[in-house]
Formats: sequence, structure tokens, C-alpha cells
Amino acid sequence: MPLQPDEDTALPFPQPELVEDSDDEGEEDLLGIHSLPLDPLSPAANLTPWERAGIGLKTVRTPKDLDSMGNPWLTVVDITGIHHLRVRYCRCALGHDVPHRIQLLRMGLYPASIAQPRTAFTFRVMEDFDLDNLESKASPQRYLSKLQRHTTNAFPHKLSDRYRELLLVARQWRNLQLQQRAGIAYEPTKDINPGDLALFCPACPQPKVNLPDNWANRT
Repeated sequence: MPLQPDEDTALPFPQPELVEDSDDEGEEDLLGIHSLPLDPLSPAANLTPWERAGIGLKTVRTPKDLDSMGNPWLTVVDITGIHHLRVRYCRCALGHDVPHRIQLLRMGLYPASIAQPRTAFTFRVMEDFDLDNLESKASPQRYLSKLQRHTTNAFPHKLSDRYRELLLVARQWRNLQLQQRAGIAYEPTKDINPGDLALFCPACPQPKVNLPDNWANRT
């Protein structure tokens, strides 16, 4: 059966387990990657938590929405690959009422949906996609295929299809970048007039900028 977009499916390799941060003072506690202890002399000792998250863990068949403990599964798309992770959102006194999408954003993860996020893209993968699209003219489909190959070169077709989510998030990301460059990213109630998000072009003729005062009367 072909994989459907935004469905949580099992990956053909061990999955990392995410546990809740023990610090109850901050609002930004979200993910803590739990990995097995490593020998300091082991080559894997110098790997980042994302890289060693799957070392030594038992492969499990992922359920549709929640695990046996009631924790949601989240597909995280990063430049290191596509990761299917189990998360526990912050339940401390300061963060229990913070929406899941806000907690994800505070951790540098851009959710692909609002109500119940099941897919998120890291900020650095969005920046990397913009650069690849600009310099290498990589389409969203090609870029996602690269990430699938980076995750598992043997079974890229068995990974979850996040093409639709990437298209949606990429459009939102670029719109936010335009608003930020235009200086209105933090004023959502400000009236936006035609041309406010356009980039300033110093070479284009513009009155009171690079045209003389009587330019209209010149013959």
C-alpha cells in the first residue's frame, strides 16, 4: 500500500526514544533524547545526540497517533534525515498551557499543522532548502528525495512522504522571511499596502530617491 501524506509510519531502522526534560523551571523544555551509554573510546562517542539516537535501540512498530504511554509521534525533517520520534511536551507549571505548536517553534521546529502537529521541519532544514533552491535550483521533490537518501540509502521508498507538508511549510516560511525583511514581522495588525513586501531596488527610477525633482517636466 502506498504511503499517504502526513501519516505516521514505521521506519526500517531503530527509532530513538524521547523523554521529557527534568527541568521544571523553564518554558522551553520539550525534547530530551535518550540514548544508551557509550564507551568513551567508541567511535560513536563523538556523534551528536541526533546521530547516535538510534544506536542500540530496539526496532518497534509505530502506532498511528500515540504510543502505549499516550505520547504523540512526531516526524522531524532535518538536514540529517527524516526522523520518526516520540515526544513528551512540557507539563511544568509554566508551560503546561502553552500550545504544542508554540513549544515546537521555541525548540527550532516549524510545525506543518496547527491543531495537532505530527510533522515538523527544523529551522536549519528550511534555511538549507532555501539555499539549495536558490543556488542549485533544487525542486522540493528533489530536495526531499535527497533527505530520504540521506536517511536510508537502501530503502528511501519506505520513508514517510512529506512532500505536501514541505510545500506548505516552504510557502509559509518564505512569507515570514519577506515580512521580517520588510519590518512588519512583529506587527500582524499593521495594514499591508501593495508593494510593502517588495525588495528595494536602488537601480529602478523612483521619485524622491534617485530622480531629480522636475523629472516629470523634462523633455
